[in-house]
Amino acid sequence: MNTAPLAALLAAAWLGLVGLLWYSETGKRPVLCWNAAPGWQSRSHSGAWLLLLIALLIRLLPAFLLQSGAQYDLAAYEIVGRSLDEGTSPYQLSDPYLYPYLPLHLYLEWGIWRLAQGTGLPFTALIKIPAIIADGAISLLIYRLAYCRSLSIPAAWRLALSYALNPTALVITAYHGQFDAIPLALLLGAWALVPVSWRHIGSTSQPGQAQGAAPTPPLLLGLGCGLILGLATAEKTWPALWLLLFWFSAPGTALSAPIWRNLVRPGAWARGLLAGFLLPLVLILLPFWQDLPAVAGRVIGYTPLVGAWGIPGIAYALAYLAGGSGTAAAEIVAAGWRWIALIPLAAAGLLYRPWLPSQWPRAGLAFTLLLYVVAPGFGVQYLIWALPFLALSGEGVFLRRYTMVTTLFLGIWYLAFPLAARLIPALPGKDTPATTLVFMVMPMLALWLILLRWSAQFYRRQSWLTASEE
Repeated sequence: MNTAPLAALLAAAWLGLVGLLWYSETGKRPVLCWNAAPGWQSRSHSGAWLLLLIALLIRLLPAFLLQSGAQYDLAAYEIVGRSLDEGTSPYQLSDPYLYPYLPLHLYLEWGIWRLAQGTGLPFTALIKIPAIIADGAISLLIYRLAYCRSLSIPAAWRLALSYALNPTALVITAYHGQFDAIPLALLLGAWALVPVSWRHIGSTSQPGQAQGAAPTPPLLLGLGCGLILGLATAEKTWPALWLLLFWFSAPGTALSAPIWRNLVRPGAWARGLLAGFLLPLVLILLPFWQDLPAVAGRVIGYTPLVGAWGIPGIAYALAYLAGGSGTAAAEIVAAGWRWIALIPLAAAGLLYRPWLPSQWPRAGLAFTLLLYVVAPGFGVQYLIWALPFLALSGEGVFLRRYTMVTTLFLGIWYLAFPLAARLIPALPGKDTPATTLVFMVMPMLALWLILLRWSAQFYRRQSWLTASEE
């Protein structure tokens, strides 16, 4: 008996219920004032544990009870865990997409594979637990950051709940089984340390910042920030794209200093950042030093789903509409765009720097939106990246629109297309150009165009991008 349609219907019902719950609990978001004096008062924060419990339970139940929507990824995790247990390097496996990352996460896959073998519990459910815990940590971090800056305990709790119950995050972590929540939690923690460093170190041109000797050495503050960012990159490589943004945000330098100063004459914080960033990468690569060419080839050569997103997606869509005659030209566009896209990302580090001390959540959101716009390819797990920055930026309307559209997209991607393919025998073969265009390229391009429009609207209303703060 084919139970796939029933499983898809159950998953759709779960997604619908979670979406209704989230929508009912997220009203107008409070406006956060990141210039407010920070503090963590000695009050009861027992609600934070309830928040964590909600974030975990609402993910653990579907992780164990629902059939996953990403069988290839879960099978890849299991193959990697088993191969490492057998003494085979995952970087020597024939399929380059089984593990195209740095080695940190594969130890989790190996440990959970051993746990599944020892307990008899399903590997496909156990492998989701680390990312589920990371989602809970993100919820707590949002609560802590919001409360320390401007919100009451109930308001901060409600803001964090907007992530804990967010259906887009739930689908990606608990249903799909992707682990982007782990590097996202680390990245958010590292990014939140930037304004902390500004307060400790001070700036010669930023009013209200501490002057004179810093309580904590700048080198140690930068080192801590770099270590967390390095761990995030060792877990999954996309946080490395944030390195220049961190570098140009270096506290302790005059905001009016030349932009290139941190490149040619880095301060103590910037030097600590770079040392901390490189340390976990070097340590995690040491056991694989004989496989370094293979590791580098997998990591650098990996691209997400190309041909259905952004500028390369438009090129491939035109090629498909032309009957496939322009496929070679589309491949050239995709290969070149992968490196051209790094230019606006580097420029963003220069553009955002003067406003980072007090506007760091919006700078983080602006950079994430830029990543979406210029990305040469796409993975549905990328949609989780913007969620904590949307919440912390006080972008309530944007958060609602983003969540509703991305949840609808994920529902169509995971549930409607596979269900239609099974229930409608007359559906064209999945390998034909027409089906690829209709079922893959067009939905992703539509989502990209929506995000492009929303990003442009967000940028236009940011006065901090065109005028410095007073």
